[in-house]
Amino acid sequence: MCWRRVLGVALLIVLGLISGCASLKSREVPPPRRASPPSSALQQDADIKVILQRAENFFRQGRKAQNMGNFEEALLKFGEAIDIITHSGLNLEDSPQLKGLFDDISSCVAELTIINEPELEPDIKTDIKDDLEIIDPERPQGEQPLSEEDKAEEPEEITYDIPMSFHPKIQAFIQLFQTDRREKMQESLKRSGKYLPLFRQIFEKEGLPKDLAYIPLIESSFKPLAYSRAHAKGMWQFIVGTALKYGLRIDWWIDERANPEKSCRAAARYLKDLYSMFGDWYLAMAAYNAGEGKVLRAVRILKTNDFWKIASTRYLKRETRNYIPAILAAIHIAKNPELYGFSTEREEPILYTKVPIPSCTDLQLIADCAQTSLHTIVELNPDLRRLTTPPDHPQYQIKLPEGSDEVFLANYSQVPPDKRVSWLRHQVRSGETLSQIARRYRTTVSAICQANNIRNSHFIRKGSLIVIPKGKPKYEYSSFVQDLHSNKKSPSPYQKGQRITYKVRRGDTIYRIALRYGTTVESLMSWNRLSPNDKIYPGQKLSLWVGTKIDVNNKTPLSSGASTVITYRVKQGDTLYRIASNFRTTVKDICRWNRLSPRDTIYPGDELTIYRRP
Repeated sequence: MCWRRVLGVALLIVLGLISGCASLKSREVPPPRRASPPSSALQQDADIKVILQRAENFFRQGRKAQNMGNFEEALLKFGEAIDIITHSGLNLEDSPQLKGLFDDISSCVAELTIINEPELEPDIKTDIKDDLEIIDPERPQGEQPLSEEDKAEEPEEITYDIPMSFHPKIQAFIQLFQTDRREKMQESLKRSGKYLPLFRQIFEKEGLPKDLAYIPLIESSFKPLAYSRAHAKGMWQFIVGTALKYGLRIDWWIDERANPEKSCRAAARYLKDLYSMFGDWYLAMAAYNAGEGKVLRAVRILKTNDFWKIASTRYLKRETRNYIPAILAAIHIAKNPELYGFSTEREEPILYTKVPIPSCTDLQLIADCAQTSLHTIVELNPDLRRLTTPPDHPQYQIKLPEGSDEVFLANYSQVPPDKRVSWLRHQVRSGETLSQIARRYRTTVSAICQANNIRNSHFIRKGSLIVIPKGKPKYEYSSFVQDLHSNKKSPSPYQKGQRITYKVRRGDTIYRIALRYGTTVESLMSWNRLSPNDKIYPGQKLSLWVGTKIDVNNKTPLSSGASTVITYRVKQGDTLYRIASNFRTTVKDICRWNRLSPRDTIYPGDELTIYRRP
């Protein structure tokens, strides 16, 4: 009995010790901690915060400049903010705050860019793409699409690197391009010869189907300056936000959406991203047109990746539903134009060499140094928005005709830096007209229009920035370079001072004619009794003296008899009629001598050149 009692007590002691140890052990265990995020995620958050701060700083500076009306400075600051974001390597989708900032900056850039864009005209609008919103391929006009029995088979040697078919909508577009839109398609095919080899090479290098290079047949008809009503620009029709996202520069001086090579590379990267998202080229191209959000929504709602099933619904707008069959029809035609009744004539591929330009330089000077024409330089560099290379861009490369780089560098190196550009910048104020601006800077309306690609001289926006030709006119650069190299490849057939009769051709302006023959606009207008508002027409004949000009400080009036040249300062209450009466001349002569229109207003302090008759 005793040993049992002892055993029980011992057992109780052991159990107490075990429970005590267990409670002590439980007290020693620290409370569970929340799992800390990986160091890479913390680093990314820190990176995003730094990028946000830097970009927001430039964004605020840009908004301040924009509110003060300094649009060029605003675009510069917005561009720096965009560069910080795009060069950071961060994915915008990882940070809603970063994406929101990027979208805000893009909207501001778009607003300022649109101010200086031209009005839609036949030579820059997108043509075929604009039709996609209104045509109905299910009810084509004219002949009906070819039936399977009547349809000619394409040659076996023609291959495609994206899925192709003869869906009824594709047939309908082929027929549409053969009839109602035949002329537009033929022009687009002809123009494509200049750029297709380059585009196919770019897509091949990016590892994408080369047939995607045909997309501009529909997007822009292969026009580098194509501009849509949705403010998309260039052969690949980028809106501002997408262009900035894929590294294209847009500011007051340059818009790389119009750069064929750079915009094609951006389009290739964009299409590659879209294909990674959808895994289908039809859906990728549809998203290129409509935006990935709209296509993703349609795919999720309908639970299908079949474009034709999606296109049979209303989840995509008509333009996008027509976009894919139109492109596929255009590829069929481009691969075998003779089969579909189109000409095989194509423009020659555009060939060029790139040369770095260290400072802001007049395009006419560049043309002279390269021994080519201003038209050629402008055609090779459609991304330049002014007749000059951009300032503060030491890495900028100008495109020159292939093989002209050596002669250009030899000539350019001998031009003093202060002779390389002759421009002023002017911001349009409320109520200003081009005529007033031209008079203020002693230049012409036509010269300002050409320098700024202004097509309608009666329409300029308040706040828009324009460049004004100043100092030595561009035509004098030609003689400057000729003195350096007298053995030009194509010497002028005319002698200096030779009188010729020039027949105006389509597209001519007084400024271009004066530039071509080494004279001035003032001289040409005086010799032909023209006023600044007079228009010239194809077939009109003008007289001029090659390589000579009238000295504006000592020129004689067109009427006979000796005259005294005076400078008259306009007084309060003066009118053109009163001044003409005082000096025994006519309003027409005063206007001609001073590049004025009778409708122009003169202000106290303006200086007028008057030829006083004896």
